Amino acid sequence: MYSPQLTSAEPATVTYPATVNLEETYVKQIGFSYSYFNDAVGSKALANYKAIDHSGTYYIKVTTNYGCENFIAVKVTVLPPPPYIVSAVNTFTPNNDGVNDYFNLHIEGYVKFNKLDVFNRYGKLVYTTNTADALWNGNFNGQNLPAGTYYWLFDGTDTYYNTKITKSGSVAIIR
Repeated sequence: MYSPQLTSAEPATVTYPATVNLEETYVKQIGFSYSYFNDAVGSKALANYKAIDHSGTYYIKVTTNYGCENFIAVKVTVLPPPPYIVSAVNTFTPNNDGVNDYFNLHIEGYVKFNKLDVFNRYGKLVYTTNTADALWNGNFNGQNLPAGTYYWLFDGTDTYYNTKITKSGSVAIIR
């Protein structure tokens, strides 16, 4: 009986959304089985060892047909994406001239859009949407809102770090 030997090459550094496949870090040997873990004792199996998307040390367990096993550590480096951006213009002119007629957010990065609310200066909700594709035309209940300053509040999720995003700002309607 012997402990099976496995040599692993450290995978190249990648930048998210690129991933690392742990199967590509070693050469499989006939008669051995392989399993993949988050920890050195093999208690936390990896859900998707073919697409590692966060840096860390991962473990490959090699087992012979006779039940002998060995663990090796593989250090994976996945660089995070650039920081997300959530921004908006501070003025729009909803006069149907085809220029700057709508208000919407500019979003870059790995962001899940949850909700955008727009309030008047008294705190009354005048617009809400759950989709990034929706454009606000400066109306409330089919009526043009008066020129003035309105306040927006965005709720989203950074999908790389799985953290809540809350951004706010003001936008002026010019008529």
